[in-house]
Amino acid sequence: MEELERKLNVEAGETTKDLSFTLERVNCLGCCALGPIVMVDDKYYGQMSPAKLGSLIKQSKKTRIDHK
Repeated sequence: MEELERKLNVEAGETTKDLSFTLERVNCLGCCALGPIVMVDDKYYGQMSPAKLGSLIKQSKKTRIDHK
C-alpha cells in the first residue's frame, strides 16, 4: 500500500489528479491464496510486489488511453 501511495502520489481514499486511479484499502477480496492482491477495473492481480507495481500502473494507463 505504501508503494502504491508513493507511485500514485495519493493516500488511501484519494483519487489521482488525472482521475485515473482511486486508491482504496479493503479488508478482503476473497482471494487469500493470491495475496497480496491489487484490483484494477474489476481485474485481480495476485502475488503483487512493489517491483511489479510500476509496470501494472503503466499498463493500466496505456489500456485506458487505448480505450478512449
